[in-house]
Amino acid sequence: MTALRMAFLHGFPNPLPSSESGISWNTAKIWDDELEQRHIQRPRTISGIAGLSDVFWLSEQICHFLLCDATVLKHRTAAQIDRDRDAAEKLLIKYMEAQGF
Repeated sequence: MTALRMAFLHGFPNPLPSSESGISWNTAKIWDDELEQRHIQRPRTISGIAGLSDVFWLSEQICHFLLCDATVLKHRTAAQIDRDRDAAEKLLIKYMEAQGF
């Protein structure tokens, strides 16, 4: 599970991590704060959202658009596809192990 997903589901860390990972932590936190100021439910305030998020995340990994979308695939090299397939496999294994499989 990604750190950003966990932050939206369980709260942002303080201090925020560096954005060197490619995640714009400041933007994500501002978005979350704006929702709170407007009294809009945020992911962590919705009952059962973590389970729904798990199912969505799992379905996205099983059928990742980088590996399944014909338009995307025709613009990618075999090496890129192999790299993304390997990364998706590692994430799925890690997730399944965390679920006790």
